[in-house]
Amino acid sequence: MNAVRISLYELRIGVFASAEELSSVTASVRKRLSELVPQREEAAAEWVLKTAGASELAAPGLDDEMTVRELYAELPEQWQVEHPGQSPDGRAVHELRIGVSGDPENATELLDQLTATLCPEIEHSGPCPVPWSADFTLPDDEEQRAFLTAQYGTLPH
Repeated sequence: MNAVRISLYELRIGVFASAEELSSVTASVRKRLSELVPQREEAAAEWVLKTAGASELAAPGLDDEMTVRELYAELPEQWQVEHPGQSPDGRAVHELRIGVSGDPENATELLDQLTATLCPEIEHSGPCPVPWSADFTLPDDEEQRAFLTAQYGTLPH
């Protein structure tokens, strides 16, 4: 039997959304996390969800000075292409940051299940109502482990 490796890792979901859409997306992701994590004891013991605004650093604590807005610059552009001539009406770039204490081997699967709350049918025609992009940060090296500990050190690891 293989031992489960428990480490900190981070799931990141960027969205171009109004305040109301961001609230709805955050609630959906939070609900889905609550459903998934307890059922998958080997994958994650605990998690925390934070949101970051457009002007916040994309990787606080690392040398990178890129903002969330810069990291997800394609999302407003995508929205404009898909809604020609329309005003974005208060939409802005935001990032959901989910710190997880669990097995990093399951990061891709967990992120796929969370992004399904934004896009349940990945092969659908037309744009998603809320443009999004997703990625994760794994504890692959000392710099990443230090970053994750600084951000989510209150989680068991």
